[in-house]
Amino acid sequence: MNKFRFTFFAVLIILFLTMFFGTDAGVTAGKTTMTEDEYSQALGQALKDIIEKIKPRAKARLIFRANLFFAHETAIKNMPLNILKQKVDAFKEAGVSGVDINMGLFPWLDMDKEAMAKYDSLIDYIRQLGLTLALDPAYSYVYHKVTDFKDWTGKAEIAWTEMARRYRPDIFVVVHEPTTQDMRMGFENSVQDWARFTERIARKIKEISPHIRLAAGVHAKEYGHFKEFVKIDLLDYISFDVYSLAGLKSINRMIPEARKAGKRVYIEETWRPPYFVPGSGLSLDYILAKGIGLSKFKELDFLWLEMITLYASVWKMDSITPFWTQAFFKYVENKGDALDKAYNLRVMKAITQKERTETFHHFAKLIRAYQKINANKSQDQQTK
Repeated sequence: MNKFRFTFFAVLIILFLTMFFGTDAGVTAGKTTMTEDEYSQALGQALKDIIEKIKPRAKARLIFRANLFFAHETAIKNMPLNILKQKVDAFKEAGVSGVDINMGLFPWLDMDKEAMAKYDSLIDYIRQLGLTLALDPAYSYVYHKVTDFKDWTGKAEIAWTEMARRYRPDIFVVVHEPTTQDMRMGFENSVQDWARFTERIARKIKEISPHIRLAAGVHAKEYGHFKEFVKIDLLDYISFDVYSLAGLKSINRMIPEARKAGKRVYIEETWRPPYFVPGSGLSLDYILAKGIGLSKFKELDFLWLEMITLYASVWKMDSITPFWTQAFFKYVENKGDALDKAYNLRVMKAITQKERTETFHHFAKLIRAYQKINANKSQDQQTK
């Protein structure tokens, strides 16, 4: 998730600035904040205009995956296994070919056998359904605090190599938004620190299994990290996290540079930019989770999923993975933050009752329209 705060007056000028093929900025704005209605109108119109502009060029087929947020490191301990499996069932129903999971230091450093067994069973089930697996581990401070980068890399090496040994994922994202991890750790680390860590862990994972495809993930503000990652021969992919229109302009620059370096590209995480009222003390994670499950924004979710699908197709990217997949199962009228316990309990109930939102069906429709043939195979297999 990109490490910068959104000020939504920018949405009004983003419309033309981020149309991928360069047009004039034709809208101005003087506000520093927007009402919900203004946000919905501005973002909705921007997305509609982008869709209209690029849809005729969107010919390339894609691989579609979905993020299993309920299996995140911070959720796995308390999430019932049957809920996780039913969510995977729903993804399969929609037509995705793979599942992404954000693991972390827990439970591997803790030797929490119950949580590890849950992951084991879940990943066996994913494979039984014929879906591919991407692991996108990252740092979270919920279970483990780190004191410096050396502390982090030592702990991550233990956890990352165990994940690789245990699950042999189709894709392993060895580093995921480094500046976001810096923010969560509470101290800044150099680009060179992250590049050395990435190369060292990549080498260790390749020793465990040379068939695992490796990636480094960045957002639009991490061009400096990107320039170092593309130099690492062991990496097969550069993945991008897209949570704003503004970031696409920078990503447009990185895509051809990655390909020139011999890397394939895909969108590892994406969702619409959230609406929030700026204030002091708001964490990035809090901001990006705001209002994800609010029914008033579901039309924007439809438009965002369509726009990002067309964008990936136009740029001939490998795949896309929507992140906040709670919206596939439940919308609410208020208190719909993606990290809100009450909202997620309602999502869990909706999953058990086999509820599907219009957003789910819209995503399934996009998959049917743009899915690559044999997409249930690993991305590497499809190029052979």
